[in-house]
Amino acid sequence: MIWSSKKKQLAGAAGLGSLASRMTVVAFAILGGLVFAGSALAVSIDSYSPTSGLPAKSDGTACPGGTITLTGSGFVSDGAAGGGSVVVGKPTTSISVKFNGTPSTWVEVGSDDTLYAVVPDGATTGPITVTTGKGTASTAQITGMAVGRSFAPQGVFYVNPCPQVGLADATTSNVAGVPPTPTIYKVKPVKAKAGATVTLTGTSFLGVNGVQVGGVAAKYVIVSPTSITFTVPKKATSGALTLTYSITASTSQGGTSPTNAAGNSSSAKSVVTWENIRLGKARTFTVSK
Repeated sequence: MIWSSKKKQLAGAAGLGSLASRMTVVAFAILGGLVFAGSALAVSIDSYSPTSGLPAKSDGTACPGGTITLTGSGFVSDGAAGGGSVVVGKPTTSISVKFNGTPSTWVEVGSDDTLYAVVPDGATTGPITVTTGKGTASTAQITGMAVGRSFAPQGVFYVNPCPQVGLADATTSNVAGVPPTPTIYKVKPVKAKAGATVTLTGTSFLGVNGVQVGGVAAKYVIVSPTSITFTVPKKATSGALTLTYSITASTSQGGTSPTNAAGNSSSAKSVVTWENIRLGKARTFTVSK
């Protein structure tokens, strides 16, 4: 009887052990199922930086367009938005990025968790969305603390106002809307002898009151809001090509953002230099012999 009782107890213990083993197997099976299901989830966005930027207006000549870095998951593993694989390391259309509904014209996938996109012309303040082969994620869905991550409240991306206008917009019919700060986009020719005529193409030229080559004043004619011709002065040497202009009152460029004052200060006389807009460096006009 005693042995029989012990046997039942051992059998019961063995049964419990077997049950525990079965439960463990079931638990791993369930967890395995969860992991599998998790890998099938659509794209996600965890952060984006910076949280504001300029749009790429007039193919980047008026505004170069801010490059925004998005981090998350599924940028490669989810596949292309239209099917197939995702192109990595160069501009692609396999992934769609929109700034408050406006598609970015330049998108590059760095890895499965890193994506780059340029703020497009026409973009307005609002969330950024990313579409892959498995769905769409929005910065508006970002939750949790911002520790170690970059994002604005409600996942908003702020589009800063462009301080210039493109050549297509700078016409005599809308001169009143052209910001007073002139910008030189093209010089032809970039090398010339004294006495030669040079043509400048740009925007906001109506307020220009002086043209200088290497610091020497040149004779000039304002042809239109987007064009100026000048004569290379005799004593000029190779150097910076500059314009002087006047701002008689503070002029707002419009727009609202937490990082941009959106306005120009009043100034009796200001100077703008012909430069590489993307690099922010002055160009040199060459005076040949």
